[in-house]
Amino acid sequence: MLTKKSLYAAEALSNETAMAGVCFTPKEGTPLAELTTLCQSSAVGFKGMEPSDHSVNELISNSERKALDGTTPHDDLMSNAVKLCSDAVSGIIDVARNHINPLGKDMVTNIENGLANKIESTPRHQVVSDFMPAVYEVSALEEAVSRFQNTPVEKFNWGEVKLPEQTLEFLLSSLKTNIARIDTAMEETLKGVEQKDLLNLYNNIFLNEPVSYEIDERISNLVIHFWSRKWADDIPQGTLGSQQAVSLKLITLKAQSGRSIYRDIIKREDQIHRKTLVIDRPGPSSFNKPITVVGEVYNQWLKKGGCPEVLLGANLLGKRVVYDCSQDEINEFMRAYNANERLIQMSIMTKRVDVISSCSRQWIAKLINEGKAENISKEILHKRAAAAFDKINIQHNSCLTTLSRKIIAEVFYPDTQAIEMLSTMDALLDNDPNLDIREAATLAMVDLMADWLVSQLDVEYVGIMED
Repeated sequence: MLTKKSLYAAEALSNETAMAGVCFTPKEGTPLAELTTLCQSSAVGFKGMEPSDHSVNELISNSERKALDGTTPHDDLMSNAVKLCSDAVSGIIDVARNHINPLGKDMVTNIENGLANKIESTPRHQVVSDFMPAVYEVSALEEAVSRFQNTPVEKFNWGEVKLPEQTLEFLLSSLKTNIARIDTAMEETLKGVEQKDLLNLYNNIFLNEPVSYEIDERISNLVIHFWSRKWADDIPQGTLGSQQAVSLKLITLKAQSGRSIYRDIIKREDQIHRKTLVIDRPGPSSFNKPITVVGEVYNQWLKKGGCPEVLLGANLLGKRVVYDCSQDEINEFMRAYNANERLIQMSIMTKRVDVISSCSRQWIAKLINEGKAENISKEILHKRAAAAFDKINIQHNSCLTTLSRKIIAEVFYPDTQAIEMLSTMDALLDNDPNLDIREAATLAMVDLMADWLVSQLDVEYVGIMED
């Protein structure tokens, strides 16, 4: 039955709408119209009603009136309406929770996999800082190899000398120089070297085996130098050849590698002194190798206002950046970089839209063909899918979750309001991230019920009331 509390609450709303000249009338054939008829008057706030204690009491009395069989029609109709709402809400929640949501998550995963597989990272030039290995920073190293600076280049071969196979443990121990600063720096330098590469280096250089190794040439020169230095004074057991011949070969190898080490040190010192920025760069359209810069100089250049984009833009123009390049040059290089980035982003956006669309269509078609909806013909579902994709505007930045839910709802569950509930929940949670998901669901259902009630009303503007 009606209560004074609910009717006076309606009265407050009625006063506001009446002052605004708005009149509500229940639509014929709706549950609200039937309830109003049973009260033998339009409820407070409806057309022709002047709120008063008398009218409120009359409405309550009418809502309590019994039928001939002893039942209360108003209460029965209210109970039926509540059950109708309850069943509808349960159905909406079931569709949202157990069908649209899980299918949507699977569809998002499928789209994301498609994006990862089909949109390759757009090739760009990379800037790589080149720093000398840690041991090259030790002054004692330069002192140790400076005597080899004028060693002439000599073509080396082992001749009759043959060294034995060695274990990794033996090779690592042979790198010790007993110069603490060098040994500590060498340990740091070797952290980035794979042990198999170290073993292959020995097998290639000292045993003439055709094996490859991936070690920075400056590091390999160090390793060769330290091994040769150690073994020239302490020939490894199992070495074939006379002691004199073996020592001569190892001394030659020590001198050749020492010469290379010294020249690398001097070269880097000269690059730093001259503020040489770029060591090497690829062609404008070649992406198989990076733009290599002198690490020490590059860091200083960044501190004084340089940026990698300038290097990238210059390379696109086939030009080299110098440490003290002019502002006009910087502007030219940045324009080239920005123009290229715009092209790249346009390409990515176009590809992304295409992939999202194709993956979505394929996924929905797969669900239909697998008989996801048993009670609806595949022909009808395919027509719904076509209509849904015609209506939905896919953008490169479309929210994949929202998109997937909407398409699934349009195709498989068009007669429910589950998608409206989920969309309202999303909006509520976006507005208040601290909101509990159950609270969001409750508020979303209240909105849906309000929409259902409002749909049973005709709204008429009758003019603003005057005092």
